[in-house]
Amino acid sequence: MDVECDGNASVVFYCSNELNIHRGALSKADELWKNHQGKLLSPTVKTRFEQWKKKHFSMKGKKMDIAVAGLGWICISGNVKKINVWAVKNAQITSRKAMI
Repeated sequence: MDVECDGNASVVFYCSNELNIHRGALSKADELWKNHQGKLLSPTVKTRFEQWKKKHFSMKGKKMDIAVAGLGWICISGNVKKINVWAVKNAQITSRKAMI
């Protein structure tokens, strides 16, 4: 997930404790993925990154959720300019009004 913000933003993941979340600078995301896929960033899916889809979201109000079927949801608030979620092609990704 790529979150571009203009100032402060909050990104909270609601998912299994077994899922390791890694936060990093957007400017270094491609390098981080290339150097750490299968190590720091694991487990990985078997499809190559080039085969993934990108879904774009714009902030709706002051706070919103992005839900990823079978994984959980992410609550986003603050001065967010744009949000891109990268996933395998058949992943169902939706947005909604924040639940919490």
